[in-house]
Amino acid sequence: MSESRILVIDHKRSNQELYTKLAERGYQVYVHMNSEDIDEQIQSIRPQALILDAALPGFNALEFCRAHSERMPHVPALLVAERVEPMLREWAHSMGILDLLSRNPDELASLVWRVDGIIRERRS
Repeated sequence: MSESRILVIDHKRSNQELYTKLAERGYQVYVHMNSEDIDEQIQSIRPQALILDAALPGFNALEFCRAHSERMPHVPALLVAERVEPMLREWAHSMGILDLLSRNPDELASLVWRVDGIIRERRS
């Protein structure tokens, strides 16, 4: 998986340990604490997956994902939010977000496995 690049845009320092686990699994993980130049970052890094913080100040992650899924449907996006209600999950999927995770530690722990599955599925 060493050639698989994951671009993370997340301002919560508490999640950095989780992203370190992705790196330990062999992913090249690029973590940015803000959304500045996100399109340029995507073009430069050419990630196999995006992980976005739904609560980035001054950034509408849902709208970005809708536009992103139209421009780059081959790069799946996962969104991390404080709370995930069933209706929000449905709406997120309709906006092109592959998966929506809450910041609940148990659900975030499954992020590594979800990324593994997404990368594996995209390769086949």
